[in-house]
Amino acid sequence: MEYKNRFYAKNLILILLSLAIFCLFCGCNEQGSESSSSEFTESEVVNEEFDLETAKKLLAQDELLTEIFINNSLCASPSGNATLKPLTSGHEYESFSSIEALLNSTYTEKSKSIEAFLSYPEGKVSSVSSIEGRTYVFNHLGSSYNDFVIESTVEIKNGQTETEMLISAKTRTMNEITFKAVLEDGKWLLESGIFQLNPPVEAECKDKFPLSSLGSFAECNGRIKVIELFVSDMQSGFTSAEEDEYHARIKEVFDFIKSEADSYGTEVEFVYERARFDHGAVMGNRLLDFDIVFAETGFGTLKKFAEETIDLDGYDGYVFMVCMDKETEPDFSVYEGSKETEHYYGERALVGQTTDKISMCRSVLSLLGAYGYDKGLCSEYTESLFRNYFPNDIFQNGTGEPKITQVTAYACGMTDKIDLLHRIFIYE
Repeated sequence: MEYKNRFYAKNLILILLSLAIFCLFCGCNEQGSESSSSEFTESEVVNEEFDLETAKKLLAQDELLTEIFINNSLCASPSGNATLKPLTSGHEYESFSSIEALLNSTYTEKSKSIEAFLSYPEGKVSSVSSIEGRTYVFNHLGSSYNDFVIESTVEIKNGQTETEMLISAKTRTMNEITFKAVLEDGKWLLESGIFQLNPPVEAECKDKFPLSSLGSFAECNGRIKVIELFVSDMQSGFTSAEEDEYHARIKEVFDFIKSEADSYGTEVEFVYERARFDHGAVMGNRLLDFDIVFAETGFGTLKKFAEETIDLDGYDGYVFMVCMDKETEPDFSVYEGSKETEHYYGERALVGQTTDKISMCRSVLSLLGAYGYDKGLCSEYTESLFRNYFPNDIFQNGTGEPKITQVTAYACGMTDKIDLLHRIFIYE
């Protein structure tokens, strides 16, 4: 009996010892498995190697995105309306996610290039945008960029850390620029693109606006004589008080023009002088009626009248504001240098009883060469583009405060600079 008890006790010890060894072995295997799993997870994140080909690939993608967002490469020819249009079905970039994928494979998450492209051009309809996941494009005809890097000049060197590399290259205009590439989530990405590192230069425009520099009121700068010509006939005329009232309205217009010119750095001074013309018979209420009547006087033209009766010494130009005490439509006449207009030589705007400030201002600016890009003088597309870019230009019927915008200022000689995006309006 005692022998059997010792036998069972011995077997129990062996069983417990075996279970302990088994548990220990299983625990080791689990730790080994966890270790192997951990090592495998870490090995999944493989850092992309950075070499010259990687650098050239990033720069090529940067150029492609610049073509898409700046150079309108996704746009077909304009169809006559400045509107957002979706890309055709089946287009490579029909889905906006493909654009986003290209951006995210080129620039870092915090890159200013992504933000700049998606909001280009600032303050206007974006050139490329997403509507319900589909890619829409807007054709900004004046937008262009061409100073890309020359591939054969691309070189790479180490940055300050292991996750930073520098790419140096020369552009087509021989500018030397340096891109910074950083390692982000295992991929090399650019911090900024070429359009941000090597922006287009806003240069002076050598060419005069095609309709400016003609006539007596050629450009809005220098010292200008404003001749208020009060016209009377058998049915209408002016008292001294009425002349003062017309002068106040005219001065308000030229004060506005001077203020706008000042904002463009152009100094202009307007000096006023009154003159009078009395027609013995009845005259119509159009500027043409005045032209015909005045042509029969001894002066013949307003130019001769100004030269013989008005002190023009020390002035860079002059303009006639023909005032009639009648109901008139806004009207003006521009000297175009043709023989047909030589007889009436003398730029002039018509001011009637109810001519408002905006109409009068448009007439004066038209004498300088601006024409508001109405469809009669430019393409329908350019007219709609101008309306889209400058809704509050003095020539537009916008809801905000009227302004003389950059293109109109250029046409009037207030500035010799114009944003590259707006050069489409110069060559129309």
